[in-house]
Amino acid sequence: NISAYTQKIAHRFGDILSCCFLPGYNEPTLVLLHAPNRTWSGRLIGGSQNCHVTAISVTVTHQCAAVLWSVNVSVDALSIQSTGIDGCLVVSTNSIIHVTNGGRISSALALNGWAGVTCSADINPNPWPLPRLAITLDGAKVSMIDKDLGFVVLRYGQVYLLQRVEKVW
Repeated sequence: NISAYTQKIAHRFGDILSCCFLPGYNEPTLVLLHAPNRTWSGRLIGGSQNCHVTAISVTVTHQCAAVLWSVNVSVDALSIQSTGIDGCLVVSTNSIIHVTNGGRISSALALNGWAGVTCSADINPNPWPLPRLAITLDGAKVSMIDKDLGFVVLRYGQVYLLQRVEKVW
């Protein structure tokens, strides 16, 4: 009974915003971007970190699932995307966060001045000589070409190259 199995996996996560599969595990591993509690922007002043990325190992033959790890991410997170064998990218309105396969935030890229308010990771503006960014990703699409290279297309058509250099995005 597929519907009963789906209910066993999907409870306690609240609103599921996005999901993807992670390669590199023995069992199929699903990564969920979810918000366990409903909130609104007025709660940001209290430090509300409501979005989480949770990895779930799914064993289809035994009809069971196990939570491998969970980490807090930006409260304005929009989607999650696999980067290959080394983890996933959390695309937020104000930042892009890389989470490793072990559930650790390895890097975070601030896209504007609001990233410090909405992101739970230790995030800083781009270091010199890189320019400070002033973009938002609401309505944008991120497409990975390989594990270290991708394109970010904003809602008005601007295209940015997203490249990881020395294990930092």
